[in-house]
Amino acid sequence: MELRAERRAGTVILQPVGRIDHHTADGFNEALLPHLEACKAGGDRLLFVLSALEYISSAGLRVLMIATKRTKPAGGEIALATSRGSKPLAARHSGQSRRVQDWWR
Repeated sequence: MELRAERRAGTVILQPVGRIDHHTADGFNEALLPHLEACKAGGDRLLFVLSALEYISSAGLRVLMIATKRTKPAGGEIALATSRGSKPLAARHSGQSRRVQDWWR
């Protein structure tokens, strides 16, 4: 799993590439930490673009949900984007698809 980051006008676009599963979820979490610390009211907004993911397991979704919970009290904004309206398979099976928001303009 690789995490690409690009800044655009107050938004950090994060694109995980490959697979996020129980083997790579801890590394994904560690790679997110500096971005989560900057995600607060008046700080960076985070947009996760999931289109380059081959697979995301419930362990990967857990990392994303915890990230949202960590930044919310500080006023941080996090959004998820998938490719053309598709939801990650684990999101559909875990009942979390309502939390996955498409941000395509």
